[in-house]
Amino acid sequence: MPDPLHHFGYRFPTGCRAILALLAALASPALAPTQGQDPLAAAPAVRLPLILTWGHQSPAPHDFLIRLAGSHLTVSPPNLERAEAGDSLHDGTARTRAGGGDVDGLVCELRFEPHAIHAITNAQSIWNHLFQHGNPGAARRLQSDPAFRPDPRQLTVHLDESGTRGFTLTADQLLSQKSFWLPELDLFLTAGTNPPSFAEFQAQREPQRGQRVLDRLATEPEATYAQYTARWEDMGHPGFRNPHSIPPGHIVGIGWDSGLYKFGVDRLARVHHDYAKADQFELGLDFGGPETQLEAAWQRQQLAEGLPILTTTFEKDGVRCDIEQFACPLDGPPSERRGDLKMVLLQQTTLTELRGTPRTVPVRIAHGRALSQADSRISARVTPTHLALEDELGDLLLGVEGPLISPETTDVTPAPPEREKTSPLPLRRHQVLSSVALPARGTVVLTLRLPSPTLAAGEQAKLFALDYLACRTATAKFWNDQLAQGAHFEVPEQAVNTLFRANLWHARRLPRRHGGPGPEVKIDLPYSNFAYDQFGTPWPVNQSVYVDYMLYDLRGHHDLSEEEHAAIYRNNQETNGHVGGFANWGVYSPGMLYSVAQHALLSGDRASFERLLPATLRALDWCLGEMRRAGEPGNPAPGLVLAPLNDLSHDPRSWAFNQAYFVAGVDLLGRALAEIQHPRAAEC
Repeated sequence: MPDPLHHFGYRFPTGCRAILALLAALASPALAPTQGQDPLAAAPAVRLPLILTWGHQSPAPHDFLIRLAGSHLTVSPPNLERAEAGDSLHDGTARTRAGGGDVDGLVCELRFEPHAIHAITNAQSIWNHLFQHGNPGAARRLQSDPAFRPDPRQLTVHLDESGTRGFTLTADQLLSQKSFWLPELDLFLTAGTNPPSFAEFQAQREPQRGQRVLDRLATEPEATYAQYTARWEDMGHPGFRNPHSIPPGHIVGIGWDSGLYKFGVDRLARVHHDYAKADQFELGLDFGGPETQLEAAWQRQQLAEGLPILTTTFEKDGVRCDIEQFACPLDGPPSERRGDLKMVLLQQTTLTELRGTPRTVPVRIAHGRALSQADSRISARVTPTHLALEDELGDLLLGVEGPLISPETTDVTPAPPEREKTSPLPLRRHQVLSSVALPARGTVVLTLRLPSPTLAAGEQAKLFALDYLACRTATAKFWNDQLAQGAHFEVPEQAVNTLFRANLWHARRLPRRHGGPGPEVKIDLPYSNFAYDQFGTPWPVNQSVYVDYMLYDLRGHHDLSEEEHAAIYRNNQETNGHVGGFANWGVYSPGMLYSVAQHALLSGDRASFERLLPATLRALDWCLGEMRRAGEPGNPAPGLVLAPLNDLSHDPRSWAFNQAYFVAGVDLLGRALAEIQHPRAAEC
């Protein structure tokens, strides 16, 4: 039998050679279990040779610590190979100096019982889709991972005294993959007989050199927008169907800065209320014959220069329909930040005849509203210039301007859809049936005004007095002024510039401010208005890190960041300093340390930092307490904080996401405290 260590210059211990010979004999067909016999019950314990070597590519010698530990397997006393003066092996822990041409190693044997490995059957659907449609090699690697093939027989290689640095491999991995190169640790591990030398292993990998995604990113030019769109299905197309989407599907939420009343526009330009249900409504428009559905007539939907002004274009039977929509306050942009503004969704529908033939085009406007009296009747008041939908109290629900021919209203209230079954006031739905006379190559414009909340009789004149162009100009100016206050960003790809401009107002329209300015005003910070029913701050780390630090502070909107950090503490901090939230993620509290520190360092505003500091120091005390407990004896993951990961993983475990924020949050807060010479900086 070839010596498994001949490439490394070892001589395998004689006793181990005998074991390998015995294993070879046991593997022969003559010793296979008889039919009907449990093969695992009959199989002897597995004895697997193991070699670890280190120092292969380190340019200069440095210290290594190697200690092996097993779970549901035993590790024979290891032998230290190629030891030099100063290298030692004591109580199973090797301490050597390697690198700069010096390679050291350990040789041992693992012993464990046979165990049937079964792949998990509850993989999340996204992973299953990736396995079926992704890169085949990546799918194979992912499906050989211990997360997919759980195995309690585990070998852990500790690389420091505390046991917080190292890695773990299962017996399943060792038996099936056999060779493992960890370049970040400069450690090479092989299992089984006749293992390849490090040089042979590197030669086998040579054809794949430079093909990792990280390698390609380092050498290839930046990907273009066209490359991205060519690889991904167009999720913005109304024909795209996500089987797990929450009705009504893909929504662009528009509104005003932290307003309570919001509008969601779907891909077919239909308007929906948000999940806060401050007001409940829907609005849609169709044109032409019913034989061509809007989805089939859809051409595109786009923002005006990245601002919350949407245009959706359809073409049906020789008629183009452009629907432009935006939201503005009924009384114009306020002088102060307020959330309790009465809002209006303004919609301009332009119908254009394309074939050079005059015609009469049917128009259907669908409106729904939850009324204070569920059985209230909706009526239409028609004047020579406009149509107004009103309830029995005279409140205005919808205003329409334009040359409608003989409009009629019809009650079409159906059984409530799924998302309304829990609502105390299901929508009352009405349809306005009319038509317009389109001249050859000509256009007709209809203007729809959807107020939210509904307007009492005395305010109806104000709604119809709004000048569409003036409101559009004021809305564009407001959002352009907000963009001008922060950092500017421009790259050759216009789609990226549009995204950068859009993500500011996307974030600004998410909060719900229950009043005007002031340090104690109630502010909800939902992560979505149209996919979740959220109040308070359900996911603090998403808001504080991804919005307040990465969007506001990096762009220079420090006042927004401070206000939202303060709101998160008011909404979520408990008396012991812990910051709670939906599913109680372990990252919530240290995430606040991280984002507040980023705010302090980026803004340079000491007064702002000190206003946030009392709550932040309470969160720090809680985090330090958790980190101290992680180091106590008996912790199954020494030095690592045990806490839930996310909405789907409620069990406290040593998740890497949580550890990263505990370390980075405390460290970065220490740097921010040092900037103001705070006495707790050194402790962090």
